[in-house]
Amino acid sequence: MRWAGVVLVVAAVGYVLCEALAASQFPGYSYAHHYISDLGVPYESEEGRGFRSRAALLMNLAFVGQGVLLLLGVVLVLRGARNTPRAPLLGPGALYAVGMLLVGTVHAGPREAADGTSLPHAVGAGAAIVCGNVLALVAARMSERFGGGRRYRCASAALGVLGLLSLVMFVADSGSSAFHLLPDGVWERLAVYPITAWELLTGCTLLLTVRRRRAGVRGGVRGGAYADPAGGRDGPV
Repeated sequence: MRWAGVVLVVAAVGYVLCEALAASQFPGYSYAHHYISDLGVPYESEEGRGFRSRAALLMNLAFVGQGVLLLLGVVLVLRGARNTPRAPLLGPGALYAVGMLLVGTVHAGPREAADGTSLPHAVGAGAAIVCGNVLALVAARMSERFGGGRRYRCASAALGVLGLLSLVMFVADSGSSAFHLLPDGVWERLAVYPITAWELLTGCTLLLTVRRRRAGVRGGVRGGAYADPAGGRDGPV
């Protein structure tokens, strides 16, 4: 579980740092009005929102790396959690990774929009957002299997709900001329960042759980008993 926690924390922190660095290399970039994917367009264009990313390669690597690390974290969690059904976590995790791979390898700039080749990017982004937030909801239901308590369960569920509702609002708000509540970039980030926050929350929870269990084992040994790190009964040394 410790390595699962490390991987998820690295995934979350690394992604946020890469996005911030890429945004700093994009003159005039707006977190509110530009899409995250604009940072990965590898050419300059003044069409539409304007595309001037000077760190497109970094951002695209961050997209792909985010998918790979989240899936790796899920696999490591399943290896450490005994008698845990694999499909409910592994399914969304794998689809998230595939979606992020498409986001990082198929661009969504004006050239791709003009020739119709940006569709895989849109499908991948949608799949990643949906599956990442669904993963947070599933983890909330299965939290006791890997050491998450009530507060983790509530926070994980809240993040998943926030992300999915924000995705619905992003689609509705950007596709309607009848109302406009928030800029597209805000809705998109309200759909994406809960996944990143869930990674950080889960990673820290796993690391704290491992630390507490090790402290319990040491205390049990000093007292003449051992504590099963997987949650089993104490017994004689």
